[in-house]
Formats: sequence, structure tokens, C-alpha cells
Amino acid sequence: MSSDEQHLLGVRRPTASALVLAAVAGYVDAYVYLRVTEVFIANQSGNLILGGITAAGGEVGQVLLPFASVLAYVAGAAAAAAAFDRPDRQGRGRLVDTLVAVVVVLAGCAAALQWAGEGLTPSPRTALTTAVVAAAAAAMGAQATAIRRAGGVSVLTTASTGSITSLGVEMGRHRGSMDPAARARAARLLALVLCYVGGAAGGAALSVHTARGPELLIVPCLALVALLVAQLAQD
Repeated sequence: MSSDEQHLLGVRRPTASALVLAAVAGYVDAYVYLRVTEVFIANQSGNLILGGITAAGGEVGQVLLPFASVLAYVAGAAAAAAAFDRPDRQGRGRLVDTLVAVVVVLAGCAAALQWAGEGLTPSPRTALTTAVVAAAAAAMGAQATAIRRAGGVSVLTTASTGSITSLGVEMGRHRGSMDPAARARAARLLALVLCYVGGAAGGAALSVHTARGPELLIVPCLALVALLVAQLAQD
């Protein structure tokens, strides 16, 4: 089989892959919020609220950071969507490309924070924290788009609000008498929410209860590398 044919194959275990990405998103959200600056990089609904609250408080300088995260997330999602429109590399190959890029970005953020001696306690907006937030948010936007386009997962791995809403819709539509397909959809939605929360809990626990700093970002990098290995395995 040629490399081009290999790239057109479908994503392996798309639901399991989405669960890993949801856990990664929750973990990185918690670490950045607790150790870098009080902004989310995956939960963009939260950033819109933070931006509004900060603006109402008259802290104009701090308004820029949550909205920088939102804009970077949109840019990352747009870049991933544009990449998937290329006919020469689709499906699993494009997901692999995106995961590699996310690992590089997170590792680069960890290295930059380590070099600057930051990433141990949340700090006000600086050039470095803004760059880290923007880069990490773009990576989260890209990975969420990649799994949707390549894996056929119809929910976002970075938005628990959307998953919870969809779960409520499924329950309301079937009113306790779900068919097997509806039960599978509801179970997938619930699992995504739990993985996001579990990832956030893990990131928070390590951030609060250990003296480690930017090297904590190695944890999601390792999870993504494991996912890459699984996707690259021979059929």
C-alpha cells in the first residue's frame, strides 16, 4: 500500500482518540490556569465570561489575554480545517500531522516557560504568557477540529458545555427509552465530559500538590505521543 493510500485510511478508534484529546484539553486548561495565568486555553466559553468580567472591572490591560486565547483558538481551528481540505493528505494522516504539531507546541511552551523561570505560579499578562496562551489555544483549536474532521466525532473535545447540552437533548428526545444507537451517543457524550473533567482534575492535582513547573506539560505530550503511535500502527 502506498503512503498516499495509507493517509486516506480512517482514524483508528475515533471515540477513544477523542477521549484522550478531551483529557489532554482538560489537563492543559488546568495547568495553564493554575500555573501560568488565569486564562483558559481550551474552554473558550469560560474565556468569554472572563473577558466580560474583566472588562466590567475596568482592567483593560487584562481584557486582552482571554480574547487573545479565543482568537488563537479560532485561528488554530481554521488552520486545521483548511489543511483537511487538501486532497493529498486526508483522514488519519492529517490527524497525525495535527497531533505532531500539538506535541511540538506544548513542548515548546514548556521549554519557553522553563527558560524564563515561569510556569510555577499564575502571573499577570506578559509577552511570554500571552505567547504561551496563544500557542496553546491554537493547538487546542487544531486538535478539536482534526478529530472532528478525521474521526467523524460530532462533538468537540474542548467544549464540555456543548457535550452536556447534546446529552440533555438525547435524553429529552427519547425520554428514558433510548434505542442502542441513542444510548451509544449518550455514553460517548458522557465519557467525553468525564475525560475532560478527569484531565482537569489531574492537571490541577499535579499543579497544586507538586513543586514541578513547566515539565508538567510533558504529561499531555506523552499521552499524545501514545495516541500517535496507535494511529501509526500498521493495519
